[in-house]
Amino acid sequence: MKRDLLARLRAGETLMLDGATGTMLQAAGLPRGGCPELWNETEPAKVKAIPAAYAAAGSDIVLTNTFGGNRLRLKEYDLADKVVHLCTLGVQLARAAVGEDVLIAASMGPCGQTIEPYGDLSFEEAKDVYAEAARALAAAGADAIEVETFLGVMDAQPAIAAVKDNTKLPVVCTIVFERGRSYEGDTPADAAKRLRDLGADVVGANCGNGPADYLPVMEQMRAAVEGFLVVKPNAGMPRLVGDDIVYDVTPGEMAQWAERFKAIGVNIIGGCCGTTPEHIQAMAQRVKGSLRWQVVATLHRATVPTCRRARGCFAALANDRHFPRNGRFSEEVKHRGDGGDRAARYRGRAMGGIFPLIGGFAARGRLLHRPSSDAGGVPGTGRRGHGGGTD
Repeated sequence: MKRDLLARLRAGETLMLDGATGTMLQAAGLPRGGCPELWNETEPAKVKAIPAAYAAAGSDIVLTNTFGGNRLRLKEYDLADKVVHLCTLGVQLARAAVGEDVLIAASMGPCGQTIEPYGDLSFEEAKDVYAEAARALAAAGADAIEVETFLGVMDAQPAIAAVKDNTKLPVVCTIVFERGRSYEGDTPADAAKRLRDLGADVVGANCGNGPADYLPVMEQMRAAVEGFLVVKPNAGMPRLVGDDIVYDVTPGEMAQWAERFKAIGVNIIGGCCGTTPEHIQAMAQRVKGSLRWQVVATLHRATVPTCRRARGCFAALANDRHFPRNGRFSEEVKHRGDGGDRAARYRGRAMGGIFPLIGGFAARGRLLHRPSSDAGGVPGTGRRGHGGGTD
């Protein structure tokens, strides 16, 4: 039962996903332009630390470090022949980090090329690329495969088909929405219906501009389909305040949004860019009522990676005349918590291009036993959450 995603959802559980991955890898030292999946081989301890922190914070499901683990993405690093090896290690490291009671959803991101008729890659070629990764992820022991951060239904279709035709694992599929539409123009209702028709077992949205934008998206999905839904929004949209890049959604606020997602019938809830184990801990406490652990996080300076995982959720920044489009910049970044600039600062670098920046935080901390009587607000701080939702 613990390792059966669909059985747990059918039993009525609301499950917690994890938060940002790529930014935490760079915080741990992954160089700009480095291959995250290669770290499964070269820095296994640092990779393991990420799912371990999220599981301790309350995640029922953690993702693997395999987002770009397909031969077209890995070809950029001359690693196209290591798909099976790196995908296998990604699943094994996640399992070693969290044990048998936490679900492992293998992350499968876009292959980086556009399929016909808008690009040169055929549907069958794309499906074959994803199939190689899907077989490796399933053989390594993943409990599900999460087809995530796709630009629309058409973009995701070959990946879903590859997983369905080559494994027996549940498919979780999330696409990115901007102003109520995917980047391919899908409405939330149409996307939910079509993704379900393609065979996805759980459908939803990730990345985007934050939980406030995704609440109506998920409401429309829930009105359109009766199946299982997932949401994994960013902790707000990064914005420039003077010399600072600021994420406005605090752990306490994210927890209130998580409660609202649960109230409208979303079955799996997590966070994407800008979320940390501290966010997930607060969300899990609000959604599930109690936690076994407390994460006392010391958030530290880290490098912000270029937008490899989001693929466009920050496209608006590329059109901002104040945002650098070429070269690099270095800014002090602050996460504004209940006390102002409470939670985190890090150094950010972004290269030019249409999708310049993916935000996030890195957390290091001790795991302490958490009394089950603690409730509300931001866990372990003695403060109540604020803003975000009205419930």
